Amino acid sequence: SVPGATVAQSGGPGAQTSVFLRGANSTHALVLVDGVRGNSPFFPGYDFSLLSTENVERIEIVRGPFSALHGSESIGGVVQIFTRRAEGKLAGRAVGEVGNSDQREVAAFATVGSDAFGIAASVRDRKEDGDRDSDDWRERSGSLRFEGRFGDARVALIGSIADGDLGLPGPVGAETPDNRYGPREERVTLPATFRPAAGHAASVTLGWA
Repeated sequence: SVPGATVAQSGGPGAQTSVFLRGANSTHALVLVDGVRGNSPFFPGYDFSLLSTENVERIEIVRGPFSALHGSESIGGVVQIFTRRAEGKLAGRAVGEVGNSDQREVAAFATVGSDAFGIAASVRDRKEDGDRDSDDWRERSGSLRFEGRFGDARVALIGSIADGDLGLPGPVGAETPDNRYGPREERVTLPATFRPAAGHAASVTLGWA
C-alpha cells in the first residue's frame, strides 16, 4: 500500500520475495531490523519470504537514496522494521488458520513485565503442501526479547531465528523431488537508548545477523 514500493514473489509461498523502491533494483533497498542490517553479504538484497509480523510493531519506508548515510545498499531507499517492545503488563494474542492444500498456520505473541523489566516472545509455525508434488513449504520462527528500564534509559537483548524448507518441483513432466531450498535467518540485537543531558537523546545498537 506504500506508493513507489513494489513486492515481487518468484513463485508460491516460501519463494524468494523482494522489494523494489521507486523502480530501483531490489539489491538497492536496505533492510534494517531494529537498526541491524538484514541484507545478505552473499546476495546484497533481502529475501522477505521468512519475514513474519507476530512481533513487528511498525515498518517505516524511506523512498529515495540514503547512500550517503547507509552505503550503496540504500540507493533505492530503506525499509526499517521495528519489533514490539516488552510491555509493563500481561498481554498476548494467538492466531490459527487452516486452508486448502493442507495449509495451516499457528502464531502467538505474549509479553509480561513491570515498570523496570519486561519480556516479550513470539512464535510461528506454518505449513503448506502446494499444488504439485514437492511444492511444499514449511516455516518455523520465534523471537525472545528481554528489556530493562532504568529511568530514561532502556536496554534490551533480542534474539530471533527463522527457518524454512521449500520444495522446488521443477518443470511439469520433469519434476525434481530432491531439489530443496532451505533459508535460515538468525539475529541477536542489543539496543540501548538513554539521555546523556537534558534535551538530548542517544541510542547505541550492537547486532549480529
